[in-house]
Amino acid sequence: MSIPPPVTVYMPAYNVGPYVRQAVQSILDQTFGDFEFIIINDGSTDNTLEILKELEARDNRIKLVSRPNMGVSKTANEAIALARGEFLARIDGDDVAQPTRLEKQVAYLRANPQCVAVGSNVLLIDDDGLPLFVMPQIAFGHERIEAAMWKHGWSMLQPASTFRRDAVLAVGGYRTHLSLHEDHDLFLRLAERGTLENLPDVLQWYRQRLTSLTYTESSGSRQVMADIVREARQRRGLPEVPEPLAETNGASQTSQAAVKRCRQWGWMSLKARHIPTARKYARKAVRLAPFSADSWRLMYCAWRGR
Repeated sequence: MSIPPPVTVYMPAYNVGPYVRQAVQSILDQTFGDFEFIIINDGSTDNTLEILKELEARDNRIKLVSRPNMGVSKTANEAIALARGEFLARIDGDDVAQPTRLEKQVAYLRANPQCVAVGSNVLLIDDDGLPLFVMPQIAFGHERIEAAMWKHGWSMLQPASTFRRDAVLAVGGYRTHLSLHEDHDLFLRLAERGTLENLPDVLQWYRQRLTSLTYTESSGSRQVMADIVREARQRRGLPEVPEPLAETNGASQTSQAAVKRCRQWGWMSLKARHIPTARKYARKAVRLAPFSADSWRLMYCAWRGR
């Protein structure tokens, strides 16, 4: 039997045809090349599998599995069960790893044995790959990361992280009854065995899509997150901190969230000096809310470039 590589990169892939080639290539082009790359096609109905078969034929580090859809948590656990590496590096099929990501994260884990998972700073990109801004929620230092997680914050990003495989196995991997925020749940359970950290370097581009708002801003999503945090506090014997859930109003709430997100992306992109991106989302904000002074204010500033 061959000697296991130090790193297993794993990717659950479902209907990511427009993006998956770039995502996979970003791993194959890493400066740290001693890895196996387990990709599980989770019952895609687009051309994802066709692209993945082509890539597997070109690089023997790729181990492709394809079967009917089972959901992200079961798919991730399946990949972890196949993994041989000491470290597990997660990437999603629509994101882009920067060339030194594995090199820097593996070096950090080797130098810091108490750390069970290390992420990085993250550049948000949009559906077309345009740069938005560096993700402001990313925190640094275990205490700050965990404090933000108690408040439901995204202080550490799963597809930008590398884990110790033995720690992930020790906590039982992903809990398969969760189809939302399974990553938040995993991070909180890992934090009971060691420390979490983010590197300051931007080592991952994380794709954002307005179409995901229905899930990320829904009352069901917030309830799942609240349950995860409550259970984690109970496991540690910490007092419960109740948080009221915001009301939603169906399609109206989703539309309002989309306008809000367009404005946020527009202003943040303008601040980051990504002017074409700012103008794109100013136009979208105006289309979604043409009678809003806030939308037109963004449009004016984006076209001035400041």
